[in-house]
Amino acid sequence: MIKKLQILFVMCIFTTNIIADDLAINFMLMNNYEVKQFDDLWQRMRSGFKLNHTENDLIRYYEKFYTKNPKFFTTILDRAKPYLYFILTELERNGIPSEVALLPIVESSFDPYAITSANSTGLWQFMSFTGNRFNLVQNKTLDERQDIVKSTRAAIIYLKYLHQLFGQWDLALGAYNWGEGNMFKSIQNSGQKLGTVEYNALELRKVTQAYVPKLIALSNIIANPKKFGINLEKFENEPFFAITQAPIEAHITNVVQQSETTQNTFSVLNPQFKNSNYKITPTTKFLLPLENQAIFFANLNKDQNFYNDNSILATNNTENNDPLMQLANDSENNQINNNTPTNDNSDYQITSPIEIAQKKDSSVASNSNADLDDLINNISLNTDNLETKTSYINYIVKAGDTLYSIAKHFNISVSELQKHNQMLENKLIQGSKISIKLIK
Repeated sequence: MIKKLQILFVMCIFTTNIIADDLAINFMLMNNYEVKQFDDLWQRMRSGFKLNHTENDLIRYYEKFYTKNPKFFTTILDRAKPYLYFILTELERNGIPSEVALLPIVESSFDPYAITSANSTGLWQFMSFTGNRFNLVQNKTLDERQDIVKSTRAAIIYLKYLHQLFGQWDLALGAYNWGEGNMFKSIQNSGQKLGTVEYNALELRKVTQAYVPKLIALSNIIANPKKFGINLEKFENEPFFAITQAPIEAHITNVVQQSETTQNTFSVLNPQFKNSNYKITPTTKFLLPLENQAIFFANLNKDQNFYNDNSILATNNTENNDPLMQLANDSENNQINNNTPTNDNSDYQITSPIEIAQKKDSSVASNSNADLDDLINNISLNTDNLETKTSYINYIVKAGDTLYSIAKHFNISVSELQKHNQMLENKLIQGSKISIKLIK
């Protein structure tokens, strides 16, 4: 009974902290954070290392284990490339040590299709039960445990809860692998007090005993690749994909065709869909390479047959009353600025660019009810909104602005605007700042 009360108390604290975290995240993003100060994603990751990297025999063993075949290690990192920017950004927004961005190597070797004998799957290896707790849909046609965005955000919510419960990141990580009940029992049996627990002194199952040392070993390799004979390819510090919605129901094959991407690339970004005949609805969020999102919407604008042939709307909702799942759903209150995706595990508010829309578009900056044609034809950008007149300027978003109208005014592409501002989504918030790189 005492244990249950302790957990409930921690849960209350955790919920309060989420609200505080959301406010902090809002202000952080309004000031554009420090994301853009790094050209290299690895440099950015190293700057957020916070775990204890003190070496021991087990860590040294796994340093050799991961680097004994440099080609294999490079293959794993190449597999991680589409996902790392998003994962690192989500971790930073939630105050989680950036070493955790490497945790999918331990869990799945960054293979979103990886499945264990216990039926754990996805980058973060959610079991079926745990996936249900976080409202990750699992059926014959869809498995959201493999959804890159939803599973990452669910893993982050779970890790934050575990950190609140145990007060140490190493214990939170171990509990993520073994379960909070098992970890709590192991700590209790050790006689140690929370906050000063020595992870290596705990009686743990072998896989959990090695779990944190593996992550530290990987972090040490990224921190000093030359020491381990690893040639670390530079990863650009920019988003790889955009979170997208189709304006109408369509088969995946239609989306692949209209976005001019490949089925393989689409599958790498959207492993949650079980077959290419899956019907995407206007409420379905899917991922496209950043450049292909603009192509997708532009082609839809040209192809009226797409709207004529795909006209059935559908919804897909599930309910779950588990408290941790509720925490995942409550994160939809994390409304953020500067065009960065919300920390919502169940519903991301995405809209399509104005240039391809055939109806009123919610991507127009707040509270504008004008018809899109009028906005396209009559949009005006007042230079009073420009704060500086250098090669990089800050533009303040005003009512009626869209990514398309801003990009057109400054003679740059929408994709360039998205890349420079680390935008995964198309939402504009009136009064927020967008950095513009002037082309001379």
